Amino acid sequence: MKAGDDFSRRRALLRNSRLRRDAPLASDLGLRCWDRNARYVAAWGKWLFWTGTRWEVDDKLDHLTRVRAYVRERAKVLLDWSERKAAALDAQKEVEGDRLRRKAKEFAQTLRSKNTIAAVESLARSNRASMARSDAFDADRLLLGTPGGTVDLRTGELRPAKREDMITKLTACAPADLGTCPLIWLTFLHEIFDGDAELVAFMQWVHTGKF
Repeated sequence: MKAGDDFSRRRALLRNSRLRRDAPLASDLGLRCWDRNARYVAAWGKWLFWTGTRWEVDDKLDHLTRVRAYVRERAKVLLDWSERKAAALDAQKEVEGDRLRRKAKEFAQTLRSKNTIAAVESLARSNRASMARSDAFDADRLLLGTPGGTVDLRTGELRPAKREDMITKLTACAPADLGTCPLIWLTFLHEIFDGDAELVAFMQWVHTGKF
């Protein structure tokens, strides 16, 4: 076998071993929270995360911070398990316990590495539940996102925000309580329409979308 062929074979084996390690981590990340709370849009090259009121575009590399926290937590679980297992082995054969501790520490260090973090994030993009098209967001123009929930402009109903509404934009403030007089809005309308009550009423009707 030529040296070049041997190198290529070793590189392929290494790549496959990393894939066998990282792919289950990406799937587990999805099952734990990202399948519900994260979406990846390939056309934008961006992750979006659910905040409770909207899908927020990640433009601060928060996705890497989240993946790093996840792999660190997995590494800690591994080390805690290995210590319990090693303690049981010490009673039988101390060398076996020490060997397990050493292997676990080496693997935990690999889990926490930047290469693993990058690989898990990259693979998570293809988790089916997290994939989304750019045109899926803000598609219904009669749903208005607010800090207090989502307003259906067809009915005026304020309801809890839903992930499936795919809203990314929010107003600056929540709707006022029912029965509250919109004094600033009415003052504005009367000023620009020179006190024409009929025109003001017409504009209010137009803004309900019920036409």
